[in-house]
Amino acid sequence: MQKNTMKSCATIIALATMLTATTANADNNQIIKDIRIRYQSVNTNIEQCLSVKLDELEPMYGSEPADIICPYYYAQLRQNQRNKPVNGIGRRIVTTQFWFANNAEMTAVYKVNQVEDIVDGKISREYLYDDDNNLIFYYKHDPVYDKYDT
Repeated sequence: MQKNTMKSCATIIALATMLTATTANADNNQIIKDIRIRYQSVNTNIEQCLSVKLDELEPMYGSEPADIICPYYYAQLRQNQRNKPVNGIGRRIVTTQFWFANNAEMTAVYKVNQVEDIVDGKISREYLYDDDNNLIFYYKHDPVYDKYDT
């Protein structure tokens, strides 16, 4: 009788573990889906902003608000723009692009792109944020490090 009880307990524990793992996997899949949707939406808006020429925005304030055409603000920070060599590193230029909203309702960073141009190549990073300014996605492409990675 004890053997049957132990088998039943083991079966119940195994089923509970499988159910928990399945639920956690479904939650993770939904989180990944949500991040992909956010990523695509933000990139679509950025492409829309980049397709509009700055001189075209000015006359549209009267007929169509510029926020409809480009809902994001854009700022760029460039380090070592004059391309002077840095001691111990050599040539290094870092360009960081910020895409954000800044209005009465909220100030939110949507995406940050960073490209680090060094002697050996370019290292690029992407940071994606949710509406509460929490980092939800990070990607780094580093061909310098990747060629030594096995």
